[in-house]
Amino acid sequence: AKRAEWLARFGLDNTWGDRLQDASHALQRVYQKRGIECARTDPHCDGHCFWTIVDVVVENKGTYSAQGMFNPFWEQKPNGYSPENVAVFNGATGVFLDTDPKDMIFTSGQSFKADVLFAHYGDAPLKNAQVKWSVGTLGGTFAVDALPLGSPLALGTIEIDFARLPAPARYTLRVEIAGAM
Repeated sequence: AKRAEWLARFGLDNTWGDRLQDASHALQRVYQKRGIECARTDPHCDGHCFWTIVDVVVENKGTYSAQGMFNPFWEQKPNGYSPENVAVFNGATGVFLDTDPKDMIFTSGQSFKADVLFAHYGDAPLKNAQVKWSVGTLGGTFAVDALPLGSPLALGTIEIDFARLPAPARYTLRVEIAGAM
């Protein structure tokens, strides 16, 4: 009711309130992922705790703070992450990229470098692994003998020359660790 009253003062209804809230969840999702990835790739951080996993709704000067990844009932927020989404970058094993340049929009003739980082906190070290990467029609692999437990390791570098891609488009870089035993 308070939100509807506030929106009405600006000539808006709850449809706009819902859209604004959903957009804020999408933005919140980006920064939550960045925060976790920053902690996971910090070589001086041997663990982390994500203390805002669930909303604890607290009124503060007439507004409500809801910074958790999930709502107060441990449910996915509209435009937020599902537990399965979170497990991709915050599971026992994580693959991360340190990119140069940081910008993710390129034109033909530009190139891109990404150092592949790997953080593994599973039950045992991984052996005989292979890093596989692809973007559009380009791709490659490189072998990694052993992946010990603990802090992130730099496994290798991916270099992409965008002039080699067939046409202007939105491309997704996919990187995975495969064949680990």
